[in-house]
Amino acid sequence: MRDTLSLIDATPAPTNGDSHMDMTKMTAGELLAVHNERCPKSDRLTSWKASKAALIAKIEKLGERSKQTSKPKATEKAKHAPTATISDSVRRLLADPKLSYADIVELVLAAHPDAATTTRSIASVASVLRKKGTAVPMRKGAN
Repeated sequence: MRDTLSLIDATPAPTNGDSHMDMTKMTAGELLAVHNERCPKSDRLTSWKASKAALIAKIEKLGERSKQTSKPKATEKAKHAPTATISDSVRRLLADPKLSYADIVELVLAAHPDAATTTRSIASVASVLRKKGTAVPMRKGAN
């Protein structure tokens, strides 16, 4: 009755072989390029006024952070990503009269963790679907 999503195991990204020794031989411009490849767009640098050692430490810290929060490759995401939208999930779940609005919210949030779905939003969708002529079973205590 309940659909569950398999959790994606986050595995650390392989290192590029950039050791502290290799980076010490790089120019500041090369280090900035390495930094900007590893960080989010909002944190990219155009210049660096502190020491080269501080920039290397910052790059190494970025490498550690990316290992902790590594994302699956695009092919792995495609295998595990939900194919249905939140709306599709809600419509499909509303067709099952055994599920309460609270059950539907729980299942939607399990499939779409970033969703802001509430029992009230499920009831609203059900109401709109009924007005459009879709057969949506009434729930006990949904009044």
